[in-house]
Parts: sequence; structure tokens; C-alpha cells
Amino acid sequence: MAWLQRPALPGPLEGLRVGVKDVLAVAGQPRECGAPAVVGSAVSGADAVAVARLTAAGARLVARTATHPLAYGIVTPQTRNPRAPDRIAGGSSGGSAAALAAGLIDAALGTDTGGSIRIPAACCGVVGLKPTFGLVPAEGSQPLASSLDTVGPMARDVGTVARLLAALTGVPTEPRLPTPMRLGVPVQLAAARLDDEVRRVWHGVLDALAAGSVALVRVDLPALAVSAPANGRILAAEALSVHGDALARRPESFPDDVRARLLAARAVPLSRVAEARAVQSRLRRELRSTFADVHALVIPTVPAGSRPSAWTLSTWRVPLSRWCPR
Repeated sequence: MAWLQRPALPGPLEGLRVGVKDVLAVAGQPRECGAPAVVGSAVSGADAVAVARLTAAGARLVARTATHPLAYGIVTPQTRNPRAPDRIAGGSSGGSAAALAAGLIDAALGTDTGGSIRIPAACCGVVGLKPTFGLVPAEGSQPLASSLDTVGPMARDVGTVARLLAALTGVPTEPRLPTPMRLGVPVQLAAARLDDEVRRVWHGVLDALAAGSVALVRVDLPALAVSAPANGRILAAEALSVHGDALARRPESFPDDVRARLLAARAVPLSRVAEARAVQSRLRRELRSTFADVHALVIPTVPAGSRPSAWTLSTWRVPLSRWCPR
């Protein structure tokens, strides 16, 4: 994490110390994306739109936070987890989540393409939101996969995340619960390969909700069962389109794990990417239909607990693949 000093403006977020993931431009600072040998270290001339909106609302920008190189991974290897120092912080917004968990900042900006806000938030015990695609402008953020990239807020509590989202969108956001609340539980998760601990905690949450004034509704999302590998293929294809030229010219400049992922993307047939985009479209249709009946879904963020910090980068795909039923 790199510390910054910028005076704050008056506004609704006044007093909040904010960290910004180092794939988002900060005026007067380099945006190195965890891989300066790939993207360079040129100083940014202006803030990313999301950064500018938070600072205009009074947030005090105090730090740039670490990212998994090029935001393409779920480990953030240079970052420790303050909640469990022997475990990974998650990624790619691991620096933002860790700084929040350690109390170094009050709020943060991350980016999420395939879980990069939600995974580190879960690993570090904070709150992270991947907004609806396009809700928060991504201008000024290093792209990874254009049809999946989102910029979103992170904090230690839901209320602060709601305040950040209001500043990012210009739409007042109140964390009010609808009454009665209907929450969907996808039937596909009965066959999902969840760690015993994750399934136990998830069922405990469901039991607590059912004991209150919440209606739990079984919902059917067939595309969910194949969404993780589909997301991975789309992400890989689009990441290769972003970094393919640099990979061809200077493969040695890429971190080993990211280079291996991009090289593997070259071998994915276009037909498989087209199939993945069809899954994406089906899941969107299914979700639109489902949300006509329920307010939200209750799903574990990750299928496995935070892995040991010595966990090898070559195994990064394993937990995500376990969402798929046997």
C-alpha cells in the first residue's frame, strides 16, 4: 500500500479515509496495476471517474492499495490477510480488503471482473459490492475484460458501502429492507461442491433468516451450474485481447501466473467462447425473471475458505471450479 496526502473537500463522505486499488488512475500518481513492467509507471494526469466522484463527495484519498498483477488472479500475493496472517487476502482487490480489515482506511474502491471485490471481501471479513454492470463508470481503470469489468465500493459495514454507492452513482441509496422480504435460494447449490465449513455457515444463515420475518424461496437457475467456467472463458478471451500484443512482444515482463493464464487463453477455440457468451445471456434472462419474484439471492461468496498463504498460484482455479455440480 502506498500512502497519499490529498486535502479533502466538504461533503457527505467527509472524514472517510479512502484507499484506491492500483488499477484506477489517481492524478499525479503512477497506475502500475501490480505489473509495472507490463503497463509502465507513467504518472496519471487525472483521476478515474470513480475516484473523482468520491473525492468530490468529501472522501479523503489516503492510499493506493495493492492488486493481484493486472487484476488477473484471486490471491494478491504481496498482501497479507490481517484477520488470518497465514491465509491469503483474496484478490484481485486484496490490498483494499486487507487495508480495511486492518483499520488503515475506512472505505475503498476495488474492481470486480470475476469475483475480485467479492472474494477478498469474504477472505478478509469486510463488505464488498460488485455493482450492476455499467452502473459505476469504469473510465480511468485499467481494463481486463470489457464485458465483465466493474468498479465498486468496499467498507467494513453495509451502511458505508451504501453511502459510497450513492456518491458513485449520484442516486441516494438507503440500506432499507423491504417488508416482507423474499430471498431466493438457488436449487443448483444443493449439488455444488462447497467445503463442509462453508455449507454449514451458509445453512446457519438460512436458518437464522427463516426464523425471522424473511421468506426463503427456492429458485431455479439452470445456467448458474455452468456460469463459473463460462465466466472464465469470456474473461480469458477478453484479457488476451487487451494484453495479447504486449504478451507477444515482451512475454518475460508478465508475472508467471498471469502469463500462463494468457497463454492458455490462446488455445481456447472461438466456438467455446461463443458458448460461454450464450451461457452469460441465459443467466441474465434467468436472473431477470427470478428478481421479478424475489428481492435478492442468498449464496456463499466462495465455495471454499481462505487458502493458506503458501497456496501456489498454479492452483488458483480450483476453488472457482468447485461451484460446478459434480
